[in-house]
Amino acid sequence: MRAAPPAALAERYAANREGIRAAERMAANCGDKRRAATLRAMVDPARQFLSFDGRYGGRTAEVFGDLSRAERIAVLVPGSDTSLNTYERFQAGAMVLQ
Repeated sequence: MRAAPPAALAERYAANREGIRAAERMAANCGDKRRAATLRAMVDPARQFLSFDGRYGGRTAEVFGDLSRAERIAVLVPGSDTSLNTYERFQAGAMVLQ
């Protein structure tokens, strides 16, 4: 990831934020209030998502810290019972690790 300059990462984070907003609108339109609330929290500009796929249970990769300057990277892989609806619980563990 060192080859990715901060500006390129910022573009990627912004594009994923737009995808999350679209998924939030879709969840709200379908009446899934829990998913919509989870996604609404994810569009906070302070959060950085390297990838996002809202289909099915949802998949995402959130970055904590400055990825372009990181000397070490930890990747946490959730269990089969983790979805976007339970992501906050997983996120809390990642923040502790950071």
